[in-house]
Amino acid sequence: MRPSNSRGWWSRVLPGCACIWGVPRIQPNGRHLIRTPSTQGPRVGCLLLSYGPAALLSAIEPIVARFPGVKVALDHIGGAPTDEETPAPLLGNVLHMAHYPNVYVKFSPQGHKSTQPFPFQDTFPAFEKLYDAFGPERLMWGTNFPGVVKGVGYGPAIELFRDHMEFLSPGDKEWLFAKTAQSIYEFGEK
Repeated sequence: MRPSNSRGWWSRVLPGCACIWGVPRIQPNGRHLIRTPSTQGPRVGCLLLSYGPAALLSAIEPIVARFPGVKVALDHIGGAPTDEETPAPLLGNVLHMAHYPNVYVKFSPQGHKSTQPFPFQDTFPAFEKLYDAFGPERLMWGTNFPGVVKGVGYGPAIELFRDHMEFLSPGDKEWLFAKTAQSIYEFGEK
């Protein structure tokens, strides 16, 4: 459930953060999304995009380009399908965002997009393409809450990336599970 005052709720949890729920409804210049209270100076936090969809990522690209200091996290692998036929235009939309160094991708279980049982190996190629495009320093694990509770569960959601995706090295997993999030979110004093 989304809090009734989601902007206020997120600003208490993640200072300087703007959050978009669902499909973005934005103006081309994006100024209304980027707020820096005068008491905080020019610091800008991150912009979280929930749900994708990958087909609409081009709508946020002008904002991403205009505000390179704003870190953008694409939830749920940017809303891309994992079973697209070549040339995979929707996954391509997410991969295109990799040339912006301020864009990050959250890896969350995509079992609902799989035709195979856990560990959903038919989704691995999409994850590996995202890994190749963004690198481990711009990937972070996402729970897919609350879907994870009804779906695969927390244990398997961690196990999926920790134990089954062989293209991820132990160092990559440190970035995925901790270092990337620590680098873009403010968790206390620096």
